[in-house]
Amino acid sequence: MSNNTSAECVVCRKHRGEIAVPEGVFFENALIYISHTQFFGEEKDKYLGHIIVESKRHVAELADLTDMEA
Repeated sequence: MSNNTSAECVVCRKHRGEIAVPEGVFFENALIYISHTQFFGEEKDKYLGHIIVESKRHVAELADLTDMEA
């Protein structure tokens, strides 16, 4: 498990607007953040991209989510 704090966490930094989301945000509320990303390389011939669903609260693993977040 990573020792990242919410100040260092890439996901938390993205939610605070410190890291750009060039593919865009589809939905955001107090609990979740849903965005699109496209990975390049071999995948560009097979996938249009990936939908990323993230908790707005910094958690170490899925088991740490509340029922509402899950």
